[in-house]
Amino acid sequence: MNSDVLQLVRCPVTRSRLVVATPEQLGDLNRRIESGNAFDRLGRAVSGAIENALINESQSHAMPVRGGIITLIADEAIVME
Repeated sequence: MNSDVLQLVRCPVTRSRLVVATPEQLGDLNRRIESGNAFDRLGRAVSGAIENALINESQSHAMPVRGGIITLIADEAIVME
């Protein structure tokens, strides 16, 4: 992930900085997605594995990255447990 991009983008939910998910966080998110236990802010189940994610400072939300594109839509943020 380009560090210049990380300096510019903010969490659309909390407005805090975002960091690239660790391999452990990414693995956990994809396991939750696969098992049907990952939900966005509207309570909809998240489907399809993600290639990466950006996590906000409080680690309450993950912004999925698919096809190299960061999803910065607040309602589509994945709620972290």
